[in-house]
Amino acid sequence: MKDWTFMIYLSGDNNLSVDMAYSIEQMRRITATNQKINILVYFDGYSAEIPTLYADFSGSYDDHLFQRSYKFTEKLFKVPIDLNENSASMYNLLNFVHWGVNQVEYTEKGVARKGRKATNYAMIFSGHSMGFQSIGLFQDSKANYNMTMPKLRWALDRMQAKQADLIEWAADDEKKYTARQLENAEKCNETIPDEELGWSDDYRISRQTEILGQQVSLLGFDSCMMGMLEVGSQFKGLAETMVASEGSIPNTGWSYAQMLADVANGYSSISSAAIAIQFVDKYIKQQNRHAIGSVSVDIAAWDLDATKVEAVDTAFEAFADALITGFKANDACHGHLKLALLSARFNCQSYTMEQNVDLVDLCELLAKEIRSVPNVADKQFAPLTDIADKADALIAAVRNCVLLSGFSGGKNQFSNGISIYFPWTKDSYCSSLNDYLRLRFVDRTTKEDKEKVYSKWKTFLEIYLTEITFRRSPAVGIFDSSIVFESFTEDKDKKVEDKDCITSGNESHAERNPPYGRPGDRVPPYDLDNKNPPYDVGNKNPPYDVNNRYPPYGRPGDRGLGDIVRGMTGAMGQFFDQYGRVKNVQMPWNIAGFSSTNTELRSRNSEGRPIITKPIGARNLPQVVVQPGTRIKRNIDDLLASFKGAEEIKLARLLYAMAEAGDEVALNTFIADIRKSLKKSEFTVKDSLVFAKENIKDGVFLDKVKNLPGLKGL
Repeated sequence: MKDWTFMIYLSGDNNLSVDMAYSIEQMRRITATNQKINILVYFDGYSAEIPTLYADFSGSYDDHLFQRSYKFTEKLFKVPIDLNENSASMYNLLNFVHWGVNQVEYTEKGVARKGRKATNYAMIFSGHSMGFQSIGLFQDSKANYNMTMPKLRWALDRMQAKQADLIEWAADDEKKYTARQLENAEKCNETIPDEELGWSDDYRISRQTEILGQQVSLLGFDSCMMGMLEVGSQFKGLAETMVASEGSIPNTGWSYAQMLADVANGYSSISSAAIAIQFVDKYIKQQNRHAIGSVSVDIAAWDLDATKVEAVDTAFEAFADALITGFKANDACHGHLKLALLSARFNCQSYTMEQNVDLVDLCELLAKEIRSVPNVADKQFAPLTDIADKADALIAAVRNCVLLSGFSGGKNQFSNGISIYFPWTKDSYCSSLNDYLRLRFVDRTTKEDKEKVYSKWKTFLEIYLTEITFRRSPAVGIFDSSIVFESFTEDKDKKVEDKDCITSGNESHAERNPPYGRPGDRVPPYDLDNKNPPYDVGNKNPPYDVNNRYPPYGRPGDRGLGDIVRGMTGAMGQFFDQYGRVKNVQMPWNIAGFSSTNTELRSRNSEGRPIITKPIGARNLPQVVVQPGTRIKRNIDDLLASFKGAEEIKLARLLYAMAEAGDEVALNTFIADIRKSLKKSEFTVKDSLVFAKENIKDGVFLDKVKNLPGLKGL
């Protein structure tokens, strides 16, 4: 038995197919001259004529084996027989690993053997990815399907578990599956025969069969943006070490010839940490030869020990909590912290179209900005100094977790090994929210928790993107130099208001279970109406659990349009919308108007005669905390229709100043009082303007206003 078996999973049913073919040749040359390690390769290419292949490159060049996956009938999980498999499926991943470690046949010194077992196992994934985003994770273009982080975690858990645990897990999961069958039957008023309850015998065996039975020593991602704290937290403790990049990987992928050479040439007995460090060293030195072509890369080796990753997570939660406290402390702290954080965020090392940032670089820049604040030692700035201290502690935790971090090229020169999701805009956050909430890093709910428990960073992001940096649209109405109006008026009797995308996303996640229940559950998706999950052989429409969302572009097996067309529509179009990702501005669809103009505006009165108005030159657009198109604004618009000209403008200023207080009930009561007064001639516009002048300053109510008729409780 050799020291190492490297399992390399090439998910190339996309534009990476040709480059992966070159990588395969690099791997073959490594073992052709030295067979000290096992190399097993899964290759799913883009060509319709070339089948998905299992490959064993563990022997000499003449002994290298290519096997058509669809012809191998002894698979652990029964999947549809297909010339081109869905490489983004967790079941095809597990079938390949089981084949290589336990089933592949080979001859050693004249003796027939099965399975390339070893003392240590490395699992390397190569394909498209964008960190935790399922939008491109191991994309399979023909199957129109992507992997998700929860599914990948489940597959790695299943791959490494010992048989005793698998038997226990399977019994528990089958019990849950049976309960769901009965629940579904009761809802449909149907009866399920006893022989159809639970799993089939074949599927039960597949869930109980051991694959590796031990921890993976090295987990590698030859794919983009996987060096995120969110990703590391998803897989902490599942491997001894992890090698990944914060930024993009060139289409050519890893430099396998250089990275595997030393392991194959006599250094196979060294530790996984030493091999991970060597991978970083070899990759950077090889990629630097291409720097002249403006190729910038980064890569890092992590110690994936649970205690090391949890130490980073704990320090990061404390840092996020300190940020929340700093913004809420006092006006001075809020103002200085906003400027410091915006400066640090703008200047720090970033990736994924400015959506991810290097954690160490962000903390270093922010701590420097805070400590440059005048009189920062004053007591009122204590929350700011606490943030700087928490940033220092987080930097130390990251450096203790990262074994070696490297870069080549100026674009990634401030990379330190671990990045974090930190988008610029609320729209960008919302476009990623479905995937984000399904991460173990984000959703920290346990079975004992009665309500959802989320990370402090999620809380901070939502405060930062909706309150601190979010720029709201102008109020609807007539102002000093502008007119803003609703271009489409909806039903004014509508009782249910449109929800903010963050609110609706959080509510949706709280109401439904993620694909396998809560984070940490082991239950894969099942179909309640199918006896043999996950598939029936020959079934052209594989079953899916009713609670499991379909991938971004449809079901597996769908034949969608090409990559380019899909890239301009649907989820990908929203994800890559640059304006929506870097401009944190409220963007209602149903407003229009004229801003900063002295042009004469012409309209007609009820008799059809032209009316000419001249807006005042100065621009003054009050910002209203309520959303455009809500009942507050509609009530104000209806009331203003009772006035003309200058009176309308003056009353508009008064009412929108009141709207800034944000109390819809109180404002509507006040509007109702004005309407009643108008009918009785008891309360004129002049009276309202005098009232405003005496009682309102900068849109804020004085104490005595609270006791006036119609304003009680405001």
